[in-house]
Amino acid sequence: MRVFNNAGRALMGAAMVAVAAGCSDFIEQPDSDPNAIGDPTPEQLLVGTEVNTFFTATSDAARYAAVFTQQMSGVDPRFGSVEEQDLGEEDTDGLWGNIYPNAGLVNIREGIERSKEENKLVTAGIFQVHEAYMVGLAAALFGDIPYSEAVDPNITTPKLDPQEEVYAALQAVLDSAIANLNSGVGAPPPAVDFSFAGRAQQWVRTAWSLKARYYLHWADAPNGGEAATACGGNCLEKALAAALNGIQTGSPYDASSANDNNFRAYFGTASTENNPFYQFEIQRPDYWTSGFTLVNLLNNGTDNTSADDDPRTVRYFDAASGSFSGRFIGSSPGSGPGDPDKEASDINLLAEPAYDVALVSCSETNFIEAEAYARLGQTANARESLKDALGCEEVYWKLPANSLLNYTAGGTRPTLSARIDAATGTTIGSPLLDLILTQKYIALFLNPEVYTDVRRTCTPDLLASPTGAPLIGRYTYPAGERQTNPNIPNPDVAPARNANIPSTCT
Repeated sequence: MRVFNNAGRALMGAAMVAVAAGCSDFIEQPDSDPNAIGDPTPEQLLVGTEVNTFFTATSDAARYAAVFTQQMSGVDPRFGSVEEQDLGEEDTDGLWGNIYPNAGLVNIREGIERSKEENKLVTAGIFQVHEAYMVGLAAALFGDIPYSEAVDPNITTPKLDPQEEVYAALQAVLDSAIANLNSGVGAPPPAVDFSFAGRAQQWVRTAWSLKARYYLHWADAPNGGEAATACGGNCLEKALAAALNGIQTGSPYDASSANDNNFRAYFGTASTENNPFYQFEIQRPDYWTSGFTLVNLLNNGTDNTSADDDPRTVRYFDAASGSFSGRFIGSSPGSGPGDPDKEASDINLLAEPAYDVALVSCSETNFIEAEAYARLGQTANARESLKDALGCEEVYWKLPANSLLNYTAGGTRPTLSARIDAATGTTIGSPLLDLILTQKYIALFLNPEVYTDVRRTCTPDLLASPTGAPLIGRYTYPAGERQTNPNIPNPDVAPARNANIPSTCT
């Protein structure tokens, strides 16, 4: 398993200090550039890029997604509005800033240029994977975004590129990244690549998994029109083909080694290196708690007993407190009478300030395969990929072999209750696709990707929001960008949902 050496931890700590400088409220994102150091080298730029990606992926993007999809519940007025499917213009300013001007795309493009100038092609490829991750995150959350004209110093008001064109461009970026990474020329020193210590093939597999993710984003849109632009048609088949080259099990990888190849956000025990979820919990302990939908799926709808609980329950959450002491129970939207509200189960993994969050993983890649196979009618292959995905989860959480394969997953609703036989991979209860999507929802805890999955599949079923509003269709454009760029529409005329989301989930 990848272990930071002291030099790597020190570099990350220094970068985290810069990223978090002046950030006293973890609702807000950093507004400083960790690379304002004159004439930075590609290696220095890479440190800032990786740390910024780690922070961005585990801050507002993930917190809002978790509350929208009821993995978590907003239990104070600030996050209560998020639970009501309401996101203001000011709520996304920091996220937008991290994707673009701070240590985001500006930093990445400079890193690519300098790496190519110095014939450090592997390093350039790593920057390109970060570009694809960050811009892909923005396109998934916001829809149409500045990209073709973004970070051009001669263009102060970049246009919004259609979402499907951004996705098509990112597929090309990832193809270029794979070529550069496979060149074997100019890898960064291990100490400055926090994710994979300069090992190019791990980055190649991450790039293929991202390609699969982005093809899958369009699998539910009509196969013509925008989907044809985004992935050239046949999005589901292309997602499957890309996933087979991504982070997964099978020769020469098994589940254990595949998890070592997860693209993770790495953190440390020093205060300058802590996981942002942990820091948020310390600074804002009453903003959110566990969400009913996720906890109900984990505990099989019986919060007073643990005999039938998913073994990940105690990894994700602590038992509830107060009048609900000893129970695993999440807070429902709106926190009505009898709801645990702030006494609901709290996040357990946040007790670890150095917990490393998987951004693109072995389990996600195999879930993509499983979904694609299931929807293409290849049931036997879908079951095998589902078994591989759960095997990755067992290794990741250090669970006994087959503990997830033999677990009765789901809640009290019959349509979500199913069992997988470890020996044959056969399912009993719900349709196979329901099981795949529900298990992926559980596995991608606190990953922004879950928001796209739930919007496009409407799985799992969510409880009604306090106001009755459906799942919000997209993140709101930030006020700061709208006030300076006339190409950003006012909230009242902005699209209700993105082009790759075919319908609204109630």
